[in-house]
Amino acid sequence: MQNSKTTPFHNVQESLLPISVRNADVAEQKPPAELAAKFVVCFIGLQVSYLTWGYMQEVSLSIIEGSALVCDD
Repeated sequence: MQNSKTTPFHNVQESLLPISVRNADVAEQKPPAELAAKFVVCFIGLQVSYLTWGYMQEVSLSIIEGSALVCDD
């Protein structure tokens, strides 16, 4: 039985594909502006998380090193 939908995976059995790919309609593509906006939001979110992680790591290491200096007396 031939599938009426066209997917990028023509040679793969439909049962092996994830549900999101099986139900995808190739004609429904998001506009480039929406994709670019999503990319920018994700990029900024990742940068903020990296900066937060680095800041928290510096704070925790300075507290640990500071307490070690007090104990050395």
